[in-house]
Amino acid sequence: MGKVGAKSVSTLFFAGEHREVAERTFDSPSPVYSLDEFPYVIGALVMLGRIEEAETAFTLKESLLSPAQQTASRFFLGVGFCRHSFYVKSRHYFALNAREWRTSDDLVSNFYRYQGLGFYHYFRGSMRKALRAAEKSFESALGAGFLYGRAFAADLKGHTLVLTGDVGRGMKTLELAEHLASQLGALWLQETIQSSLLSYRARFGLDKEETLEKLKKKISGLSKQDSYTQSMLLLNLTEEYLRRGRINDAKEILNECCRIVYSSQNRRHAAMLNLRYAYLHYLEGEPHLSLNLIRNALTQIDLSVDILLELRLRGFEKKLAQEMKLEVCVQKLGTHVTRLTQKVGEGIANRMAVREKTPETMPVRYGEDPIGDLMDLINRDRENAPDAILKNGYLGLLAEVLPVNRGERVLYLELEPGSLTIFDKGSVEHYPDTISKSLRNLLLELFKGTRTKEELIEGIWKYRYHSLRHDALIYSTVAKLRKVLAGRSHWIEASDAGYQLRSDVKVIAHSFKSSASPMHSAESSSPLLAEEDIPMSGLNHRQYSIIKYLVEHDFIDTNTCRTLFETSEITASRDLSELLKMGHLERVGKGRATRYARKQVSRSLQTNNERSLT
Repeated sequence: MGKVGAKSVSTLFFAGEHREVAERTFDSPSPVYSLDEFPYVIGALVMLGRIEEAETAFTLKESLLSPAQQTASRFFLGVGFCRHSFYVKSRHYFALNAREWRTSDDLVSNFYRYQGLGFYHYFRGSMRKALRAAEKSFESALGAGFLYGRAFAADLKGHTLVLTGDVGRGMKTLELAEHLASQLGALWLQETIQSSLLSYRARFGLDKEETLEKLKKKISGLSKQDSYTQSMLLLNLTEEYLRRGRINDAKEILNECCRIVYSSQNRRHAAMLNLRYAYLHYLEGEPHLSLNLIRNALTQIDLSVDILLELRLRGFEKKLAQEMKLEVCVQKLGTHVTRLTQKVGEGIANRMAVREKTPETMPVRYGEDPIGDLMDLINRDRENAPDAILKNGYLGLLAEVLPVNRGERVLYLELEPGSLTIFDKGSVEHYPDTISKSLRNLLLELFKGTRTKEELIEGIWKYRYHSLRHDALIYSTVAKLRKVLAGRSHWIEASDAGYQLRSDVKVIAHSFKSSASPMHSAESSSPLLAEEDIPMSGLNHRQYSIIKYLVEHDFIDTNTCRTLFETSEITASRDLSELLKMGHLERVGKGRATRYARKQVSRSLQTNNERSLT
């Protein structure tokens, strides 16, 4: 075998030094390489995207090559044309190899034949056929002791196992492929397999805590020459952002991906790009725009080959047609999607099809696809699904189970106690332990329309409005609400008439219990207290509310004050001590049992106790 410098052409090719292979052979004024190494020269040109040059070089040398050398060269040409969506030429080269397999007992050549068939079936979406070919490819490479072939065959087998629904075994096979690539010294192949593993972990939710950071780190570390892997990971990162309700981040990534995809002229990735844009606009409440993008994507692919991609596009087209109540389209698409699902045999598609019919009897491997498990839960138990969605952080799925229309701006109260969930044209943000009772009631009041300060005081705190006493309370509460809303503080509008929410913003309360607190249950059934009913001199608004609370209740203590006014223990103790000094309250009990009552209540209880003792 001829040498190129210190390393052979094959060694350079396996190591991923494809540019160096081309420079020292095909692009050199005095190339030196043997015919045995010629297939790797073809492979290097293909990996660099120079497919036409590779095909021309093969045509010129074909008559000089042995059958084994021709088989290997055709394999690389078939892969190159397939990856760039030239399926007729790809099929031609793979078919030429397939015709010769019965007349050859060369295991390396059989690897190339089976690997080519498996690769083509994989791209067509015929997963069961691809898996059978991958298994034979791996067997041939193993028998030949062909490490490069074993790594490639394990890679293909792992992908097909994952996509047919055997996620656990598929991931382990891909990890084997990564190990073999490492043993081979094929860093480029190892990195490609690592990218695939990362993509699947993101797709199935297997590593949700670190997925985003790992995807971003992987993308930043990729060679700019590897546009195929780069665009694939960007599309996966976009899907993860959309699932988490981070619309603006998804848009930013899609715009970056758009530049890469269209410069590389990869039609499959262009169609997947349109699919991501379509889903983004769907979340924003623009189904007509989404439908247009899906139908445009269908014109970008070869429907005779890109069957799996067509299935994904048609499935989403059906979902859009259902939302838009296009009954005729839904019927036709339903039949077509069912046929494609049966033909492809993809695990995710099969699971979606069964989910629509009998989710309770679905034959699936629970735990291997956590996102699929979550979608099953959403489908069969919408009441408990929000808790699972929050736990997993996939906020973009909340619109599937809550009474929120896509594209709406909604302030959703207490999805969990004290939380605020903000829906903003597809974006979803969740803030636990954020909304106090007063802020919650303020939002509910503002949702009714423009509210004057008097209406706010009477509606929220049940006081008789007095500007000197209550304006500061209103201003501070509105300021707190604006702070909670942060970048959406402008949703609270002020005018001469009072305060209101923006006209396109809704407020929805998830659940309210009438027994939420003693104060609220009392206030809901009590009329407003007039100024003369409670002595006001020198009282702050909390102290006023304490006396008001004791109109309906016998006692109050420090912990109750802390709960009612969401303040510190020190502030609650100070308020009660001052009321005690003013003569409005009396202390009952000692130590931790200390409580406070209005004087007349305390005396009445003392008299009743004395009578019972007598």
